[in-house]
Amino acid sequence: MALNNLLPTSSRKQELVACLCICAATLLVFFLTVQHSRNNRRFSPVHQVATIPTMDGAYGIWASAGVRGRVLVYCDRRLNIEVSEPVDPSSPGDQYVYASIRTNMVRVLYHVVPDSAWDEVATNLRKFPVYAYDRGMFRITVFDGIPLYVMRLRDMPHLDEEVLLHINSDVWDDREFSEILGLLHNHTLSGDIITLSGASSATRAKALQTYAISQ
Repeated sequence: MALNNLLPTSSRKQELVACLCICAATLLVFFLTVQHSRNNRRFSPVHQVATIPTMDGAYGIWASAGVRGRVLVYCDRRLNIEVSEPVDPSSPGDQYVYASIRTNMVRVLYHVVPDSAWDEVATNLRKFPVYAYDRGMFRITVFDGIPLYVMRLRDMPHLDEEVLLHINSDVWDDREFSEILGLLHNHTLSGDIITLSGASSATRAKALQTYAISQ
């Protein structure tokens, strides 16, 4: 076989160059978007712990604090970000996580799942057409290119910026809640706004208040 037959034709070269250009442009847009979000982060001027009657109450607290471009660590059994109709950002209801992304309050999501729910959650995540899994953590991309990481407490990585920590107290037993406190005290996590919902939230908020005061 002649060597010339192994080389791409002129049209194939043009197609290859075009594909490379599209890939490069896509990566550049993604990089600039991430940099723009990171460079336009806005944190709370004071550390605060708030107890809320329902999980969606966190949205008003984030909005009042004027946060932008943040990492949300969401500690609950399930995360609802499926949207079937337009969401009003002024009153998003149970679609408050979706609204927080669309209004640029949140740029990255970490969903931390209790051990009791992990098998079910992991099974559902493996049904996604595209996902990555490494060291106990799933990674998928949701709307607007936002990365979503899903894991158990034991697999939570160190995060080098303050986060919005959002906890449904009812789904964590005392041992697991102590692990959440441990992540804060050993600086795996640090949070400027911590929101806590559930029947046991008032008691557990005191321990979180102690952490917030020390920051």
